[in-house]
Amino acid sequence: MVKISQLTLQDFRSHEKLHWKFSAEKIIFLGRNGIGKTNILEALNILSIGRSWRTKNNENLINNSLKKISRENNSALISVTTDDEIKYETMITARSKKLTRNDKNKTFKSHLGSLPTLLFTPEL
Repeated sequence: MVKISQLTLQDFRSHEKLHWKFSAEKIIFLGRNGIGKTNILEALNILSIGRSWRTKNNENLINNSLKKISRENNSALISVTTDDEIKYETMITARSKKLTRNDKNKTFKSHLGSLPTLLFTPEL
């Protein structure tokens, strides 16, 4: 079983910068509506399978406060490190998503199954 030990989000959805270290077996995200709990789950889902269940438009994944500056150079970063020190990163731009494993480019097709996730959502 893969266990995530660290999560970093940069300019992803409502999170300008977020870095967490996980030490517990089970994690609970608790907070009021609209603070980004679902965005964290969405980021993990994108890193796992390469796409969001909430949108097909990459621009919707990039932090809204930055879109006003320059749409061409905007990007978001999702990064996790596993307990066995494997680092996965997805860089999202308006036109693409790029995946790396330990700084080496990978395709999402070859990556499927590396970070298994299970998603329960009422929207589907």
